[in-house]
Amino acid sequence: MSDTVDGAPSKAYLELAQDAGLLAEHPAGRYVAGLSTDPVTGEVSCLVEYADPALLTAPALGELTRQLCAEHPAARALVVRVAAPGVLPAPWLPRQTYLRLPCDTGEATRADTDPGGNRDTAGCTVRRAVAADTGQVRRWLAEAIEGGARDLGAVPDSAVALEQAGAVTDDPDRVSFVAVESDRARTTGEPLLGHVTLVPFEDELTGAGHLELVDVLVVPGPQARAARAALVAAARRHAAAVRLPLLGHVVHPHPAPAGGGHAAAVLAGLRHEGWRDHHSYWWRALPSA
Repeated sequence: MSDTVDGAPSKAYLELAQDAGLLAEHPAGRYVAGLSTDPVTGEVSCLVEYADPALLTAPALGELTRQLCAEHPAARALVVRVAAPGVLPAPWLPRQTYLRLPCDTGEATRADTDPGGNRDTAGCTVRRAVAADTGQVRRWLAEAIEGGARDLGAVPDSAVALEQAGAVTDDPDRVSFVAVESDRARTTGEPLLGHVTLVPFEDELTGAGHLELVDVLVVPGPQARAARAALVAAARRHAAAVRLPLLGHVVHPHPAPAGGGHAAAVLAGLRHEGWRDHHSYWWRALPSA
């Protein structure tokens, strides 16, 4: 359980960062930073997993940028985690926005009495994934990982993406739900319409527990809208049953289209459905890049 307010680092996190030599000081506050290599895109960046809020405003932000550039000459970019509702000025660009959906106590009560199973919704059925579904779920996860990399203007490594997807499907705590056509719900090897995959985790920074919505994907077609709604509903019921808030994320394409494009539309839709911004990652090239 977290011993902090939202966005604030736990005492345990700061102690671990200090022991690892990653906690540093600036006249405006503390920060935790180190080199990080994205395994899918190969980008080498300086990841600032935490910075005191005063460091993320002018003029301290510019000073911190120059300091990190000097401390990490191998880095080609900076990536900074920012607690909501914080934003960074240009030339910083949003990379990912994480949103949290609190656990619905009423839904939790309903989940206790009706924990799951097959559910029919507008011609499709959602059920818990079984071993025979793992290969397709893994391929869909790899597709999402590669798509996220391409959104950032990178060329993804397909083999690494599939390896990362396999790490998710091999997680013993991973839960996936799949959608199938209702009239094929009990047919061996029925074609899948989509999936939602969930993994419980503890935020290293704050110590808070969440149920991460790793990916939701549906195959284009006449049942896509209904299948997606049914899969998200299954995720919400499961989150309620395990008493954890959902945490999902949206990738911001680089370069960003006018008006924010698809990512902005997805964020608006999620916020309308009750999701709330939790934190975001912001990116900028280092001056020497």
